[in-house]
Amino acid sequence: KASDHSIAFGWFAQYGAQNSLAVRFMGLPDSLDICSMWGGIPAKENTDIWNEIRFVQKTNGTKMLSVAITRIDAETDDKEFKIAYNKAKAMTQGAERDSAINKAIDMYAEYFLDEVFDNELDGFDADYEPEGDFLSGSYFERFMNHLALYLGPNPNITKTDRLKLIQARYGADVTDTDKMLCVDSPSEPSSALQPICNYYFKQAYGEI
Repeated sequence: KASDHSIAFGWFAQYGAQNSLAVRFMGLPDSLDICSMWGGIPAKENTDIWNEIRFVQKTNGTKMLSVAITRIDAETDDKEFKIAYNKAKAMTQGAERDSAINKAIDMYAEYFLDEVFDNELDGFDADYEPEGDFLSGSYFERFMNHLALYLGPNPNITKTDRLKLIQARYGADVTDTDKMLCVDSPSEPSSALQPICNYYFKQAYGEI
């Protein structure tokens, strides 16, 4: 993994069943550099799966990323960020509404940050396929820039300042300031996002 080589990335799902190495983390190739956990975050009680995830992370050196299609409109209304978002959208047009929407977007970003840090994962992969969702364009850029305070190669924040933010939210025992921030999408990346992302994965379904 430390050598100069082509980076291997993949999505992985269906790891709830453990009857075959084809659906187990231990079955992932050793050469896989980055794995987006498309099957979601396993329950903490599922210790067998978590033991495999930790082995793949620590022994094989594979980076395990939380991943989600980032569509705030599609999220369920019981989540705190969605409650804040719905209230903001219902407000009268103006600066106060804009501020409330931005706050809700930041809360949405923090929802995924919590997935990463609370589960000791290696970063986040934002699947950007808005298809009419509110979280697109400049709003998606805000979402990514909030994530980039904690993740990725953001050139606009020092490691010292990042560590302060991380420890203020996740405790003094958390010291990893090098977690990854990635985007995957069928379209071309926004140039504004390139400096804050480790990788941009181009979805090429049906293409060569």
